[in-house]
Amino acid sequence: MNRNALRLAICATLLALTGAACASGDATDSDAGAPQTSATGTASPGAGPTITIKLIAFTPTDLQLAAGGTVTWRQDDVATHTVTSGRVEQAGGTATAKPDGKFDSGNITKGQTFQFSFAEPGAYPFYCAIHPATMTGVITAT
Repeated sequence: MNRNALRLAICATLLALTGAACASGDATDSDAGAPQTSATGTASPGAGPTITIKLIAFTPTDLQLAAGGTVTWRQDDVATHTVTSGRVEQAGGTATAKPDGKFDSGNITKGQTFQFSFAEPGAYPFYCAIHPATMTGVITAT
């Protein structure tokens, strides 16, 4: 089974297990409907590279940009997701999220965006806190 087919099978299983819970969102969330902006608030949508969130995946998963650049994540999926900085450790069939506190979108739903400016050079791993086993990526600022 190739990697894409395996990813699709895992995603389908996760969707079946979580059902509508991921897509429903929480109407009482204080951040529901709030605009998601970069930590510095200096970039407008479309000013830098965009990562699409769709079919329980980030596309692309790895992205390089110049330090100081801003990335926009565009949520095009029916399920709720997050963009959370940190690593995911996988061992023994479990995924353990290790947030590092550099950025976190909170829950974002279809049609929303999240931006973050990468001021310093370095590698910035990120993941979806709702789907850490299947949704990870890395931004490399040079």
